[in-house]
Amino acid sequence: MADDYTSIVQSFDTEDGVPNLRGRVLGGSTAINRGFYSRTSKDYIERVGWDEELVRESYEWVESQLVLQTSLLTPWQAALKEGHVKAGSFRGRGSQKDHCFAEFYSRKSHISRSRRSNLISRSSRKSPNTFIKWNRPLNHLQAFNISPIIALLPVGQGFQGNPCISIRLPSPNSLKPEPPQVVGITHNYQTIIQALILPTTPTGEEILSVIVGKVAEPLSRGLLSLKSRDPRQNPSVKFNYLKEERDLEGCIKAGQLIDRIYRTGSFRERVTESDVESWFKFNVSDSKEMGEFCKMNVRTCYHYHAGCEVGSVIDEEFWVFWGRRFESC
Repeated sequence: MADDYTSIVQSFDTEDGVPNLRGRVLGGSTAINRGFYSRTSKDYIERVGWDEELVRESYEWVESQLVLQTSLLTPWQAALKEGHVKAGSFRGRGSQKDHCFAEFYSRKSHISRSRRSNLISRSSRKSPNTFIKWNRPLNHLQAFNISPIIALLPVGQGFQGNPCISIRLPSPNSLKPEPPQVVGITHNYQTIIQALILPTTPTGEEILSVIVGKVAEPLSRGLLSLKSRDPRQNPSVKFNYLKEERDLEGCIKAGQLIDRIYRTGSFRERVTESDVESWFKFNVSDSKEMGEFCKMNVRTCYHYHAGCEVGSVIDEEFWVFWGRRFESC
């Protein structure tokens, strides 16, 4: 990233030692992101108390404006789908919108254009001095000679980032960069497996082919705090990746699933070292060894979330507690 603060995104390292990126402007992270699209589960909608009809209408609008149907899988994505099915860990059902057990999603987001700004949950991590200075505990802000209007304890706390492990497969540079088209989701929604090809040079002449295992809805929580009054400087962010035992178990399961998929041989015609039986150099069935691998190689999925939650920072009408002038959009 540019050092003169002209790029729309900015690199930073978390206190966990994991490299990450944040947007310098609203939409900066979206501009460099890519991914797949699906609706959330009915159980989740009920749990958070959303209006089911409004959610359905919102999804339909997004799908009509921003989502493209993938009609043909690339060879790399087809290999992952074949591996999923052969490994017996997922069922293949083609393109699905609903968030249900073991689906393959082949819808991808084309362009994201937000019509309203998310004032709270974005500002604390994208523009750290914009909102957090008004709502952090006094002792933290006073160290920077900042006089808060209101001291809201939960702001800056409860940060969560989806941990993942990324397994690099040896592949020829003739492959072209591509986003994920096929995604496998386990029955408990905790583990997500996908494959993608990333460019490692601006021209895309060199690529990185990976299978990624992501832990969804992590329990581990972290903290954001200021390190400077300068909004261009990165804040201190610690996600405490894999601190909770369930998150570590999810990462272990992801690694074991990736190994099962690779062992099916579905990628052998598309990698340069097809004689490698297993990518891992240790006993994959040993949860302790896989757990240590996860801890040493944990990465970010760039899907981190702030701690702006209903009941802590905002009320059920999405207004900031003790500050009705500010609304979460």
